[in-house]
Amino acid sequence: MKTVKQIKEEALACLKGKRSVQAATQLVCTAFLAAACCALCFLASAAAGAAALLLFSGPLALGLANISLDLTCWNDLKVSDLFCGFRRFSSALSAALVNGVYVLLWSLLLVVPGIIKMYSYAMTFFILAEEPNIGAAAARRRSVQLMSGNRLKLFRLTLGFAGWVALCVLTFGILSLWVLPYMRVSTACFYKSVKRAA
Repeated sequence: MKTVKQIKEEALACLKGKRSVQAATQLVCTAFLAAACCALCFLASAAAGAAALLLFSGPLALGLANISLDLTCWNDLKVSDLFCGFRRFSSALSAALVNGVYVLLWSLLLVVPGIIKMYSYAMTFFILAEEPNIGAAAARRRSVQLMSGNRLKLFRLTLGFAGWVALCVLTFGILSLWVLPYMRVSTACFYKSVKRAA
């Protein structure tokens, strides 16, 4: 199992020369969600806008996971790859909804169990992206198995981005166009490292 430093270095190497495409992908993702929500809020209601956010977040998360895994394999990518998750709309939506509900329910008990569950399910979309024939429930179970004993390692990796996240806030989110892809590719490298060690 690679160290946090090695994972972050690997992610930076994967992103070398592709930062502009990743930033464009992040911008398109954010703009697409914002436009869909705003349009439905304007045309229908705030509830419709919230429903759009819920409906589209799963497929977009799957598309982003797919892009991140492609980068770890040194594959070329296009911004349009972001929407490949819509080809598996039901699985992606199910994963997003059920994971979200479970994390919320565990968080109602105490915050810590909710965080533990969030890290337990963290690999779900990478598994869905890598295995086209697997369903959301099976991907979630496999994520729990992979993350058993590895949640703290992923937490340390996430914590390493705290300074970058603070800078994103200070730049009114502009820096997130580069930081969020870096975080996702780092998580994809973590996934591959955990999978190899399993």
